[in-house]
Amino acid sequence: MISDVCPRSVIPGRRHWDVELVLGRPRTAEVLAAALRRVPGITEAQASPVTGGVAGGTHEELLARHGLYASLWQLQAGELAA
Repeated sequence: MISDVCPRSVIPGRRHWDVELVLGRPRTAEVLAAALRRVPGITEAQASPVTGGVAGGTHEELLARHGLYASLWQLQAGELAA
């Protein structure tokens, strides 16, 4: 599942990824975005079930990537309700 995450664009303060897990899954997209918004340092997060895109605002690339992967692992492990 984690291998199905590809960076779409990386600009200072904003990251976009293509995340196959959320494509066509509105509830999963909603849960993932909510989980990312709870990660300290991530200022905003959105996930689209239509495009499979996940966008997040943060001050650090590493923090954004860690938050995304940690949230995806929680979804996979069933720790987040999708």
